[in-house]
Amino acid sequence: MPIIANMMTMDPIAYLDIVLRFSGITCLFLILIFTCRDLRSSARTKLLAAACISVIALLLGYTPEFLNLPESVRPFLRFLDVPHLVLIWLFAMSLFQEKFSIWPVYAAIGLIYCMPIFITRLAEFGFISGYPAWIIPLVSIASLILVGHLVTIALVGRSDDLRVERRDLRIWFVAVMVGVTILAAVSEAIPSIQAGLPRQTVKALTIWPGIVFASYWLLSVEPGKITFAGTVKTGQLSTLAEAKNAELLRKLENHMQSERPYLEAGLSIDMLAGQLALPTHRLRYLINQSLGYENFSSYVNSHRIESVKQALSNPNQAHLPILTIALDNGFTSLPSFNRAFRKFENVTPSTYRKENLRPVR
Repeated sequence: MPIIANMMTMDPIAYLDIVLRFSGITCLFLILIFTCRDLRSSARTKLLAAACISVIALLLGYTPEFLNLPESVRPFLRFLDVPHLVLIWLFAMSLFQEKFSIWPVYAAIGLIYCMPIFITRLAEFGFISGYPAWIIPLVSIASLILVGHLVTIALVGRSDDLRVERRDLRIWFVAVMVGVTILAAVSEAIPSIQAGLPRQTVKALTIWPGIVFASYWLLSVEPGKITFAGTVKTGQLSTLAEAKNAELLRKLENHMQSERPYLEAGLSIDMLAGQLALPTHRLRYLINQSLGYENFSSYVNSHRIESVKQALSNPNQAHLPILTIALDNGFTSLPSFNRAFRKFENVTPSTYRKENLRPVR
């Protein structure tokens, strides 16, 4: 057993590497097992599972000399770890983007990102003679671009997000991912590290905080599991709480119908909460839990679209351009209006007007 023999003469840095590496692998296996068990039909689970497998391959295949696996296994692991950052990128987008799907442009970006890494792996195992020196810096820059894109998605959508847990996750996710990925990308481009740390150990060190964060977030234990008290489910709220929610819901809908605040293009949830004299978090919870909207813009657009549909069906407004109707109902541009209209009605505004315009009597 060469690994065990090597462990007998290891220095403290080697022990640090082992602790980081195999604790991380253990956490990733637990995440993989539990998410596959509980969320088997979820598309997000598939991305998360693939990301876990790829990062496990990275931790097992990219090791210092004293932990090197047999040469028959290591090439497989090193090729398997190539898309790990792309998979994390896709998984994060699936968390923060409504109705996420892997568009062809995402697949193309992933392939372009992985190609130079794949070339370095071919050279690493002797399939090609070498690769240009600029490939490693290119991979680091591309990694920073992916992280920047994730940061933008997470932060830009936070104010519009009605799910409290996901709003909080956005901040923590950004903080952890930025730190971890920047350090990981930089470590790839540094030939040697101060204090005598091998690059492989630095890589494990930079990935480890992200694994711990993911484990803390995903491997939670519900209090009901050990108290046997169960958890409160939708429909099991107290009668008083249900009555209060119903009263607030009526107040909200009456305000939307009578005052029509959605006609204001810059309407935010803070502004609407101020008009209703409600705390923002209370209004956010009400719209999400009682009406089922994931973000505030979808809720506001639902009212705008209903108003637009009335205008498109009204023969007295048949002379008005669709753009004018859209702007009059709170939309800021024709492309954003068209996207919202197709999302709610599955047809273009012009088709809807043609099919629903009432004749003049």
